[in-house]
Amino acid sequence: YVSFLGVRHDVPELLGAADSVLMPSLTEGFPRTAIEAMAAGKPVIATGVGGTPEAIVDETTGILVPPQDVDALVAAIVRLVGDTELQARLGKAGRERAVNNYSIDKYVSRLDQMYRQYSGIEVGASPADRTLDLHN
Repeated sequence: YVSFLGVRHDVPELLGAADSVLMPSLTEGFPRTAIEAMAAGKPVIATGVGGTPEAIVDETTGILVPPQDVDALVAAIVRLVGDTELQARLGKAGRERAVNNYSIDKYVSRLDQMYRQYSGIEVGASPADRTLDLHN
C-alpha cells in the first residue's frame, strides 16, 4: 500500500523499511530521492525524465519507464514485486553506483578538481604552488 508522509527528517529509517522506491515524476532535476534510495540498496522504478537516466542505468541499477505510461509503470511494479532476485540485483548495483558516483568523497573530489581546473592550479601541486597571484 502507499502512504504519503509529508516532510520527514528520518529518511534513512524510512528507506530501511521500504522494499523499493517508486518515482513516477513528470519532471525531475537532479534525482536526489533515487540516489538516496540506491545508496540504501533499494531498487528504484522511475520515469526517464530530467536527470533520472543519468543516475539510474535502466535494467542495471533500476527500472526506467516512459513518463505518463501507466501500463509500463504497472508492469515494472508487478515485475519487481514478483522477482526477489531482480530486487536484490538492482539494489546491490544501485548501491554500488551511488557510492562510486555520488558519495560525499566523490563530490568533494570533483569539486576540488573543477576549482583547480578553473583556477589554473595543477593537480598534485605543492601547497606553496597553490596560491594564486591575483595582482598579475
